[in-house]
This record gives sequence, C-alpha cells and structure tokens, in this order.
Amino acid sequence: IPAPEQLKLQNIVSSVLPTYQTLAERTYQQIHVTIPGEEIVFVDGNMLKKVLSNVVLNAVQNAPPEAEIRIWSESTPDTCRLYVLNTDTHIDENILPKLFDPFYRADKARNRKDNRSGLGLTIVQKTLGAMDADFSLDNTAEGVLFWVELPKA
Repeated sequence: IPAPEQLKLQNIVSSVLPTYQTLAERTYQQIHVTIPGEEIVFVDGNMLKKVLSNVVLNAVQNAPPEAEIRIWSESTPDTCRLYVLNTDTHIDENILPKLFDPFYRADKARNRKDNRSGLGLTIVQKTLGAMDADFSLDNTAEGVLFWVELPKA
C-alpha cells in the first residue's frame, strides 16, 4: 500500500543512480539528469525508487556502448512527468507489449547466467499500478522512452 509524501524528485532520482553510473561507465555510456531541484512530487519514495532502479537498469543494460541515458521532468500545475530515454535503442514493435510479462526476455539468447530474471518491467508495472500512476514505454526517433506521470502535492 503506497504511503505518499512530499518529496524532491531530484533527490529520489539521485539516490538510485550511483549503482547504475558505475555500470554505465563500463561501456562508456553517459547518464544525464535534468530535473529542477525544486520539483516536488507526492509519491511513495520507496516505490518510486524501485521503479526507477528497474527502468534505469534496463536502460543501461539494453543501450549500446557510448549511448546516453537521459532523465528529465516536465511539469504542469498538477503533475510532473518523469522521463527516461536510452538513446540509440529500438524495441521491435511486436515485442513491446510483451515486455511487461513476467520472465519475458526480448533476447532469447539471454538466460539466468546473465543474472537477469525477466521481472524488472513486471515489477515496474505492478508498482506503478499500486501507485495508480500512468506510464508508457515507447520507441522514438532518438531511442526507447519511458515516462511516468506523478502527482504533485
């Protein structure tokens, strides 16, 4: 059950990045964050961290070497939309709807030895469902874009 509170979005994002920054640097990827310091959202911080951890990990694991992972927000009076884009990436349109299925792997060559359970996006979907948050994962001209709509206090 979500326990929302007023939190700075930048702090939530910053708290999950160190682990993935190291992983990204191994393949010369760069993570760029552009979120205003004063952006306040009304969310369960632990639940949003779980979502972000899975989304950013997916972005880093599935973007090619030297790609950029861009994280930013756009605000309206009532909501804040948080975006995560991994550049130079594309997901086959037939696979896109299946990515939230438990244990689904787009790349059949991957297996348990990769330490990838195939549950990351299922966790994202279930967590955001519990938070009653709209979200989407889509292909764009620049790469794969995830967004989630968060309420403001």
